Parts: sequence; C-alpha cells; structure tokens
Amino acid sequence: MSRSQAARRQASPKWSANPGGRRLWRTLSMVVLLLPAGAVLLPTTLVLVVFMMPTLAAWLVDRQPGRALATSVCLLNLAGSLPGVIQVWTAGHDVAAAQWVLSDPLTWLAAYGAAAVGWLLFAVLPPVLRAHHARSTARRIRVLQNKQETLEKDWGPEVAADVKAAAEADGPGAPAQAA
Repeated sequence: MSRSQAARRQASPKWSANPGGRRLWRTLSMVVLLLPAGAVLLPTTLVLVVFMMPTLAAWLVDRQPGRALATSVCLLNLAGSLPGVIQVWTAGHDVAAAQWVLSDPLTWLAAYGAAAVGWLLFAVLPPVLRAHHARSTARRIRVLQNKQETLEKDWGPEVAADVKAAAEADGPGAPAQAA
C-alpha cells in the first residue's frame, strides 16, 4: 500500500469509526436474544406479531429523525394488544389459546383501534400544538409591548430607544413591531 492510500484511509471517517458495525452487532444480539424467547413464548409471539402489524407499517413509513409516528403507534398498539396477550396467558398459554384470541374480533378491535388512535394523535397534535404556541407567543408579545409602553410613559422614550433601533434594523415584521 502506498503512502497516499494509507493517508486517504486514515483521513476517511469510515475507517476511524465503524458505526454500522455497532448497529450490526446490536441487531445480531437482539436476534440471538429474541429468537429463543419467541420460541419459548410461541403463543404470545404469534398474538403479538399479528396484532403489532400497524407498528411495523408505521416504522416502515416513518423516516423522520426520532420516528415520532412509529413511537406513538407502537406504544398505543402495544397497549391495545395487551388484553389479547393476557387472554392467552390466562387460557393456558398454548397455540390453541392463541388461535382462540386471534379469532376474537374484539381483541382485533382493541389492538388495531389503539394503533389508529396513535396515528390520529400523530396527525392531529402537531398542528394543534403549533397553533397554541403561536397564540401564546403572540399574547406574550402583546404583554411585553404593553409593559414597554408603560415604561416609556413613566421613564421617557429613551428607555426603549435600543429596542426600537434593533426593530428598525431587523426590518418590517420584527417581533418588537408585531401587534
């Protein structure tokens, strides 16, 4: 290997740290732990795999950092799947119990309905929270402007000279000029 190749290899970030290798080991260790657990708890695994399909769909669709959609759907889907899992456990924890639970439409409604609520929360909450934040910010700006006007009346216009100069430098639509 020549010196230039060695310098390129050393300068390249992919040779200095291998984050993909860590992810591979983490995935392999999860598979090694989950496969035996899935085999031992086969009836529970069957019920959870069927009932958690909306979570898989949300995980495949969601590409945002943090995966908020997948998280909200997963948590509510898991909560909706728990009654079916508990029924399997109380009915003897065998494949026949899992088949009985999977044939019950109410357990399907609980699991998939909870997942639908997760999708709904993800769709509805961000715009509602944005609107609330915009209203509270506008209210706070009005309160601060009223306080500024009161100070100007009490102490004179030179109290707000720096703020008005900064607002004029920012141009139209600056927060200090918002009504």
